[in-house]
Amino acid sequence: ARRRCARARAMASNLLGTRHERYPSTLGIDFRKLGPEALRTYVNRYRLDAAPDAPDSELAKVVAKHFEATPVDEEAIVARFFEHLDDVDAARAGENDTGVARVHEQVAAKVSTTDENGSWILASVVRYDATSDAYAVQDEDDQK
Repeated sequence: ARRRCARARAMASNLLGTRHERYPSTLGIDFRKLGPEALRTYVNRYRLDAAPDAPDSELAKVVAKHFEATPVDEEAIVARFFEHLDDVDAARAGENDTGVARVHEQVAAKVSTTDENGSWILASVVRYDATSDAYAVQDEDDQK
């Protein structure tokens, strides 16, 4: 009975197509070190064929084979990397075209809904919630 079960599992594994295949030996990245959630995310993102109950080792093989077969346009990747660096440099230079104040940036904050003169303070941004378009700020006078 045990042999029949083992044989049935082996046949089912062969139908999946990855069970007895080896992990690509020439691949410089070891996807076997990733956790199951990361592997599942990759499988789902690229709609790869993997059984829902596949073990991590099988998922790593599927991911590795897909990664190995994916063509890479190195010039485009390098160009995008330099564009990203330009964006980082612009942000560090204080160019903020989003209109959103960054954490630790000083702002004039209105602390009252009335139009009285004393309702503005100098504050620094603690955090920004994009969903509500609201800032949490710390009064600069309270920090001294």
